[in-house]
Amino acid sequence: MYRAVLSELKAWKESKNRGPLFLKGGIQTGKTWVLNEFGNLFYQDVLYVDCRKANYISYLVEGELAPERIMSRLSTYHGDEIVPSETLLVFDNVEAVSGLVKMLLWLAGELPEYHICMTGNNVGDEFPTVEDKVAPPQIIELFPMDFKEFLCATRNEDLIEIIEEHGAVEDGAELFRIITQLEMYFLVGGMPKAVVEWVGTGELLRVREAHAAIFKTVREVLERTTDAETVEKAFKLLCGAAEALRKDNKKFVYSVLGEKSKTKDYEATLQLLKNTGLICELWRVNDGNWPPEQYIDEKSFKLYPTDIGLLSYLYDFETKAFMSKEVFAAGKGALTEQFVYQELKCNPNISSLVYWTGQNPPAKAEFLFHDDNRMIPIEIAKPGKKKSNNLSVFAKKYNVPLGIRISLDEMGREAGVLTIPMYAIWNL
Repeated sequence: MYRAVLSELKAWKESKNRGPLFLKGGIQTGKTWVLNEFGNLFYQDVLYVDCRKANYISYLVEGELAPERIMSRLSTYHGDEIVPSETLLVFDNVEAVSGLVKMLLWLAGELPEYHICMTGNNVGDEFPTVEDKVAPPQIIELFPMDFKEFLCATRNEDLIEIIEEHGAVEDGAELFRIITQLEMYFLVGGMPKAVVEWVGTGELLRVREAHAAIFKTVREVLERTTDAETVEKAFKLLCGAAEALRKDNKKFVYSVLGEKSKTKDYEATLQLLKNTGLICELWRVNDGNWPPEQYIDEKSFKLYPTDIGLLSYLYDFETKAFMSKEVFAAGKGALTEQFVYQELKCNPNISSLVYWTGQNPPAKAEFLFHDDNRMIPIEIAKPGKKKSNNLSVFAKKYNVPLGIRISLDEMGREAGVLTIPMYAIWNL
């Protein structure tokens, strides 16, 4: 299975300034598989430690901090010599052992010739502070499979080549193929377990069973780290975020969880969902100038679940709804906006992602991103509706030479607006 993050991991391996690495990502996004695949592809040997199951790991943290003692114990566990630069050390579920992250960072500083990778869920509190006097890890983030990776998984590499060469698909038969694949991605999403089911069986019912299994695993992970009440609040918040995206302005308000729901009641739960990669927060800015941090409206934000397939599962859309272009307008465009957000979020060329609404005249941009000390607006074209003047209003107000309109299948450039097809966002 092709995962673009493997190229980033390879660059880390070859870096002269390589330090310890932490692979960040949501629950069930494939972190364990990726690190083991990375080791199998680029190393002679892999030492994989599931810290939730390997009881001896706690003794390494509690015992004497001597590099030789720690490496000797790890070699014994591995049953073979750990060779610098040839053995990849992978520590999974590091949150299960208090203090392990800081110990591994210290060990990497003492023995920089060893290649150490870590991953886990809800590890934020385990990262070192300045007082710990250890260098933080390099963080690489793993997202659900994007649409390009989905095309690879479904053996549509020829469509990728066309998009990379021409920016869009023009042939009628090929356009039909890629729109069909896009419709399927809206249903299947990018969680590896669901994609594997779709590629292996082609049965949408099996995909939905995979989504259900993912949510079951999410519940189990949360139950290991917090109390039952917080777990229920977390699922309520996830469903509330999905419901908010079906509204016209898609701004999240806590009242969607119930009339008496207040910010203070869910702040810790929201942070938990963000720490475990189950939900992402997009802030509104009230000014389109750079830098966006100066113009954040702390009372206005949107929430996006980690994956479009999981979102469509929460909506419980009937499969037949995905057999026509109606899917792109379903839920007042909720799935379409979720898709665009996911594609932008995992695109390495996109940074400082926020959204904007303005007054006098009223206008909006579903997304803004940073480019050369300017914020570039992105608008999602509504199927069957005439073009709005949102981009021109933003361009005039903030002196921006270019805006981007995301269309289902159109491509072109006129009057300072670049129109790109939805299926080619990854090619920005």
